[in-house]
Order: sequence, then C-alpha cells, then structure tokens
Amino acid sequence: PKHPDTATSHNNIGSVLERLGKFEDALEAHQKALAIKLKVLGPKHPGTATSHNNIGSVLESLGNFEDALEALQEALAIRLKVHGPQHPDTAISHGYIGSVLESLGNFEDALEAHQKALAVFEKVHGPQHPHTAAIRDR
Repeated sequence: PKHPDTATSHNNIGSVLERLGKFEDALEAHQKALAIKLKVLGPKHPGTATSHNNIGSVLESLGNFEDALEALQEALAIRLKVHGPQHPDTAISHGYIGSVLESLGNFEDALEAHQKALAVFEKVHGPQHPHTAAIRDR
C-alpha cells in the first residue's frame, strides 16, 4: 500500500542491503520508498529528500557518480527549501555531494561542498561534535 510506513520499511530494507553490499537490491528498495513518498508526501517533503539522498548514496557505491550527483542535488534542493542553509540535514547533503564530486575529480567544487557542510556543523553542533570532526577530518 501507498503509506509512509511502507516507504519507511522499504528504506530500512534498502539501508540494510546497502550495508550488506547488495547495492542493486538496495537501490531498488530505495526507489520503491521514493515512489511512495512522492505520491504520499509530495516532491518537496523532507522524507522525499531523504529518499533522494539514499538513492544517491547507493549510486555512489555502484560507481554511478553522475546519477548519484543528480539524486543528491535533488535532496539538497529540497532541504534548502524546507530547512534552509543552516540545518544539519542540509549540511549532510553538502557532505555527500562533496564526496561524489571528489570521485568525479572535481576537487574545487568538492572542497566548497565540504566547507559548507563544516560551517553548518560548527554553527549548529560546535567544533567538538562528531559530525563536525568527521567533516573537518576529510
């Protein structure tokens, strides 16, 4: 059924499959979650952004960097609109985009994306928080 809880279950399955290295199956599960969220929550909902982000993560693991970047940029656009630039979820999107840009060899833009993520985490969480440290250590 088309219900947010069903989407959550698909998302959870996709996350476990990704951890198991079953990336094609994980991608399918996350795509099912996205399809439900688009119908039930709409295209500009934070939950929909999370599904775009999860799809981007799996595509990155599959080495499909261009499509990963597209999915992650969609997640970022939603998060900027819903949360604004100074929200941890927005920072997470910048970090994922930075990683994909690194993989594409676009180091200047990758650096800029990671710096945006770091600035948000430092402001929101402070310099000693694990999220801040993880971005800073990249």
